[in-house]
Amino acid sequence: MRTAPVIQRTMQKYTLGFIFTQDLSRVLLVEKNRPEWQKGKLNAVGGKIETGEASIACVVREIFEETGLKTTETDWIFFGELRGKTWQVDAYVLLHQGDPKDAVTKTDEKIQWFSVKDIPEHALDNIPWLIHLALDKIRHNEFKNFFIQYHA
Repeated sequence: MRTAPVIQRTMQKYTLGFIFTQDLSRVLLVEKNRPEWQKGKLNAVGGKIETGEASIACVVREIFEETGLKTTETDWIFFGELRGKTWQVDAYVLLHQGDPKDAVTKTDEKIQWFSVKDIPEHALDNIPWLIHLALDKIRHNEFKNFFIQYHA
């Protein structure tokens, strides 16, 4: 009897960094050009974790590459994980201590500060509730972290 071959799926890992102004009234988001399913949508700043790179190191690197903001690993607070069958996203939050004007678009994907009370409709569907979880974490630190498992 012949058995079906085992298909090994590699887990693609990413980070998201939610950055808030000191008064927690605004969040920094990026208008995505890629991947195609995110084109024209708002997302938190972040990206793909490189081979051998720690998740926290990725968020520091991606934030600098996309916004010019220099942060350190100790500036960030891990607050949760989203996971699908072949992907994982680690979410971090940071309270920006500098001037919001310090964050500038460094790639072909535009970054912009948005009011946390008025997130545009073209944000990815999970961004509004992730923003509120990030705010809860940074304000109260009453939950350790969240974990969301997607079916697809």
